[in-house]
Amino acid sequence: MASQTPSFSFSCVLSGHSNDVRCLTALTPSTNFAGASALVSGSRDLSAKVWRSCPETKDREWKEDRVFAKHDRYISSVATMAPNDKYPEVGTDRPYCSTLHCFNCPAFQGLIYTGTVSGVIRVFSPASSEPLHELNAHANCVSALFVSPSSGTLLSGSWDCSAKVWVGELKAVMVLTGHENAVWAVGIFPESGIMVTGSADMSIRLWVAGKCKKTLKEAHTQVRIETESRMRLACYTCNLLLRYNS
Repeated sequence: MASQTPSFSFSCVLSGHSNDVRCLTALTPSTNFAGASALVSGSRDLSAKVWRSCPETKDREWKEDRVFAKHDRYISSVATMAPNDKYPEVGTDRPYCSTLHCFNCPAFQGLIYTGTVSGVIRVFSPASSEPLHELNAHANCVSALFVSPSSGTLLSGSWDCSAKVWVGELKAVMVLTGHENAVWAVGIFPESGIMVTGSADMSIRLWVAGKCKKTLKEAHTQVRIETESRMRLACYTCNLLLRYNS
C-alpha cells in the first residue's frame, strides 16, 4: 500500500523581524514537553530569534522568546545542536512562562549557531542572548551550517569556496577545498560520517577524513543537500531533484 502524503495547512505568520528572513531551522524541544515546538530564524536585520509554541494555549500560540542581536552583519545561516553532557537541557523544572503565560512551554537545550555574511560564526545557548563563542571562521559569507546529530561536529560552508570542520570549542580541524565557486550546502551522513558539500560550481563532493573521495557533476544549478540514513543523498536544484544511493 502506498504511503499517504501528510496533509499540511496554513497555521500562522510570525512577525518580529524588521527585514527579510534569510534562514530558518528547528530547535529541539525537551522530551519532557511533548507537543511543544520551537524555531530559530535569522534575518537581514542583524538578529536571530527563537520562537516557540505552547500546546496549552489556544491554537498552539507562537511567540517570540529570545533575540540574539549581537551581529555585525546580516545572518545568512543558522543551525542547532541537540543537548549533550556539556550542554544539557535547561528549564526542566517547568518554570512559569511570562511570555505565553503558562507552565508547559518547552525546555530549550543544546546550542544555536549563527553564520553571518561577514564570515563570523557565533554560538549561543538558547537560555542567553550573549554569545558563548565568536570567531572569524571564513573569508566571506557563511552560507551553510550543519551539526552532526551523532557527534556534534559542526560543518560550515562559505562563499570563499571552502568548507570547514569544527569540533569542541569551535576548533577548526579540517578545511575542505576544491570547489571553484561558493559552497551553498553542507551535510554529514549520520551513520558513516561522510561529509557532503554542494556548490554554485554545479558539483557535489563527498569527503572522507578531509579528502575528496567523489565528485558528482550532474547538478545543473546551485544545489541544496538533505542527508538521510543508509547513505542517501537528495540534491535539490531549481527544477530537479536528484537522489543518490550508496
